Amino acid sequence: MFEVSLVIACWERLELTKRIIESLTIQTEPKFRLYLIGDCCRIYERMVREDNKFHKSVHRIIERGGDVILGNASRHAGHPGEIFDWAARETDTEWITYAGNDDVLLPNHIENYLYWAEASGTDACQFNLLKIFPTGICYVDGRRNNWHGNLIVRRAIAAQVNHRSGPAHDESFVEGLRKLGTFTYCGEAPITYLAIDNGIPNSCNW
Repeated sequence: MFEVSLVIACWERLELTKRIIESLTIQTEPKFRLYLIGDCCRIYERMVREDNKFHKSVHRIIERGGDVILGNASRHAGHPGEIFDWAARETDTEWITYAGNDDVLLPNHIENYLYWAEASGTDACQFNLLKIFPTGICYVDGRRNNWHGNLIVRRAIAAQVNHRSGPAHDESFVEGLRKLGTFTYCGEAPITYLAIDNGIPNSCNW
């Protein structure tokens, strides 16, 4: 049985999706379940059918002891919330965490999140991360910015909370988690998630 599920919702951004999947082939904790689900995305379907680089990465994850679940939603929701909710109900792992298909996970990402989640003795952990813009790098304080990429949650807790506002920055989801269980901010944990954005930040003082 796998301890943790990683959920990535996909819309467009083919090359970036392949980049994050490639980063999962070198995780120091290789035993995880990956849900890579398209948001009714034709580009996703073409990648799954035809892209050799993607196929090699998926096979590498499986060879190293991981599990990969692929699928494409029947309708386009326009946000990852419905896919995140579905995965929390579908999987049987102890923990669930999330990532954007345009971001990068450092090699110790899954190991790091699992370590701190289990050591904390809580139901949900929130981490800091780095957000990378063309103009520079912003440090994101996990206490002040609710980002799915900086969360790891007990699956039984996550399955009880539906996304209401939709986007990956869903305050209702985080507040719902807080009401159901204990919550820990792991500010001393090393940063292993890089959120990459092509836009220009209004401020780096989050």
